[in-house]
Amino acid sequence: MSFYSEILFVVVFIMIFWLRQKIIHMYNKEFFWQLTFYVSISSLLGAKLIHVMHHSFYYSINPREIFSGSGFSILGAILFGIITLFFLSIIYKANFDHLADKIFLALPLAQGFGRLANVINEELLPHATYEMFFNFLNFGVLLILNKYIKKDGLITSVYFLNYGIFRLIIEFDKGDLMKVLSIISFVFAIYGISKLVKIIFRL
Repeated sequence: MSFYSEILFVVVFIMIFWLRQKIIHMYNKEFFWQLTFYVSISSLLGAKLIHVMHHSFYYSINPREIFSGSGFSILGAILFGIITLFFLSIIYKANFDHLADKIFLALPLAQGFGRLANVINEELLPHATYEMFFNFLNFGVLLILNKYIKKDGLITSVYFLNYGIFRLIIEFDKGDLMKVLSIISFVFAIYGISKLVKIIFRL
């Protein structure tokens, strides 16, 4: 197991524990663990699928590599995770915005530590360094908003707006502006700003 995997395992464990404390008081334990299971599985599948789509040429030549233990996209994990969360909130009649806010408040901190592991392993440089600092900064911004402005959906909207724009800049710097990750980043930014506009007009 690589150092990155060890860090990721610890971060995911801490994040699940933190979310349990934040969510379980509103819903029962069964709902929380079902939520954790289905969102985790869909995020893992989404992370692999979007990574393969983004590197479709490579995997068309090396199809066996699709089933390797490496090669995942955080954008794919986020995309499939929030879609799954949306449908689960409908099925269980839960407050989607409230649940999403709890998750996306903690997520940039987890992402920051994940990129820190990349930096220590000297992987994906220099973009891993940029993203590490951005995620920690994004976490700080969301933490302040969460403390002073109590509005369901605000944390989620600002997270997607900030991260979507940042990833577009990163993909542009990589020269991948017209690829899958750039399209998803653009969708994230649009989702964030549209959701934010709706919240502002409801105030």
